[in-house]
Amino acid sequence: MGANDLSLLERIEKVREESSFEKDSKIDTGKGSYDIRTENSVLKTLRPLFKKYRMLPVRESIDVVYSDAKTVKIVAHMVMYDLNDESEPIRFSGIGSGFDKVDKDSGKASTYAVKDAYLKLFIAVSGLDSDADGSDYTDGEVRGSAKALLDKLWEKGHFHFKAAKLKGIDPEKTEGWMDQVDSDARVYYQKGVTRISEGGITDVANDIHTMQELLKK
Repeated sequence: MGANDLSLLERIEKVREESSFEKDSKIDTGKGSYDIRTENSVLKTLRPLFKKYRMLPVRESIDVVYSDAKTVKIVAHMVMYDLNDESEPIRFSGIGSGFDKVDKDSGKASTYAVKDAYLKLFIAVSGLDSDADGSDYTDGEVRGSAKALLDKLWEKGHFHFKAAKLKGIDPEKTEGWMDQVDSDARVYYQKGVTRISEGGITDVANDIHTMQELLKK
């Protein structure tokens, strides 16, 4: 039986059987590290299988289910079309969170949500992984690693630059600009501390990856 003879559900099952999601990014906790799957890794696996089985995924819409000054949570609603018969698509969804208004939190949340939708549809384990010797990282270790990265961002002046940008202050042209934005910068830093201590552990793990990228800039 060829691919064209399979129903869309049968093709989804084939993709589940043939897909292997490689973990292409590493998060350092300070006491070790664990690997995660990025959206690029997930799509690299799925695209040739979508072509093979004539399937077309489309992001139909997104819903912001929660948003405040420090975080946004988004649900991505996806549709999987059968290119042989577009009359009966399959709908699925995923959820993702992002933070840091200057650094495009909505876009990051949307990216995480789409990845989450794919991983759920194709039954891949998501979340925190174990290290090489099989021991799990504790909640405290992950949050401690996130706090250490947050402190490095503070030392680098990230929150002061963020506050300056939101106030329309050019650091290169404004004498004493850090003093002018210091109180706002401390507010943003404290919001990060609160998110690390109170947020879901998967969201905190995602934030670790985000902060590592910010520290490279």
